[in-house]
Amino acid sequence: MAVAWEFHVIKERAIESEILEQIIEEYGDNINITDIFSMDDWKWSNQQRLKDIAEINERLDGGKLLLLKCSQKSGNH
Repeated sequence: MAVAWEFHVIKERAIESEILEQIIEEYGDNINITDIFSMDDWKWSNQQRLKDIAEINERLDGGKLLLLKCSQKSGNH
């Protein structure tokens, strides 16, 4: 069975990296982050694929929107 999650978090300030790290720690054994994209607005203007998870804070601090694509690791039910 496949599961699709979609989260929209709208804040004036970026989510602290500690919270993102907690989420990854909690679900990291069950998911793979397959792609990370940044964009200027909800029209996907200036969409760019991030090469490293370390770029997340820089993009959030710059006011960008982020999209993380994840997949469930095989064999976990």
